[in-house]
Amino acid sequence: MSLQSKQLLCSLCLIAWTYAATANETSQTPLRLLTEHSFPASYLNDEGQVEGATTQLLRLLADELDEPIQIELLPWARAFHTATSEPRTALYETALSDERQALFHWVGPLKVYRLWVYGRKDRMTDDTNITTLSQLHTACEYRDSIYLQHLQQLGFIPEQQLVMTVRKAQCRDMFLQQRVDLIIWNEFFAESLQQALAEQGTELVKITPIDDVALYLAFSLDHSESYIKRWQQALEQSYRDGRMRTLYQNVFPEEVIERLEQLVAGPANTSS
Repeated sequence: MSLQSKQLLCSLCLIAWTYAATANETSQTPLRLLTEHSFPASYLNDEGQVEGATTQLLRLLADELDEPIQIELLPWARAFHTATSEPRTALYETALSDERQALFHWVGPLKVYRLWVYGRKDRMTDDTNITTLSQLHTACEYRDSIYLQHLQQLGFIPEQQLVMTVRKAQCRDMFLQQRVDLIIWNEFFAESLQQALAEQGTELVKITPIDDVALYLAFSLDHSESYIKRWQQALEQSYRDGRMRTLYQNVFPEEVIERLEQLVAGPANTSS
């Protein structure tokens, strides 16, 4: 195929993609919002419905935008595959990374926080340090997690010193059951781990920090730029007018809420 033919084919594909995106957005086909179990952001209530502070915020924005939605809670790997392979989907709360940048249209952040590698004090030794972690200890992280790379950089090898699970909550259970020594956890929600370990007669120990993590609502690429812009503006407005705070307070730490409010401090941004 000649260069001119390839360019023409690409142009036709782009036109078809843009047309399909516009058609989907105006047809009122429900947007599939996908997420995983991540209490208190998203979880199933007693009636089997997806609830949580972040879920409530997205429902509020969808109502404001007159956007029909269908929220589904799935294992993370399945949700991620669906969002990258099927149109009219969006995935939350999705950590933004260089590797994922081109896979989605990004709206957010929904939250920003710092992660740490934590250990159990009763499993630490005098020789425990950054260089010996993978030699002396086992860690846990769920499959397809963006944080796996951090543990691998510390020398942990999947299925050897690094236990792989389907859900993050399984790592928490294994950590509390002394089946693994280390876990990556959000610093703002470490108190519950600390309390659980205190009941076992030990302590939670910070080992090493991981870079700040920003979580987003990630849309499949068939959505138009104008559509993404409307969601972004609606989200930012909820930070300005206090609706996000109303839903997040008493659920997420004050530092999380203030950080989001600071991102949009000042007059509304109406530029493209």
